[in-house]
Amino acid sequence: MSTDRASRPRPRRPPRRRISLALALLLLVVALVIGVLVGYAARGDSPPAGLVTEERSVPVITVTVPSEEP
Repeated sequence: MSTDRASRPRPRRPPRRRISLALALLLLVVALVIGVLVGYAARGDSPPAGLVTEERSVPVITVTVPSEEP
């Protein structure tokens, strides 16, 4: 029986966490705040206050084709 136990692979222990959960959450919040600030700064100017109406003359071309009667 001792040979069965020796032939089994040893269970792996979970890898150690290289960064604490609190530090990861803090970095996430800082990145989110920086993203919001950059997005707010890059939003551009506010839209114009009123509607802008522009009038243009558009040429109209009518093409007529005589129908062929058999």
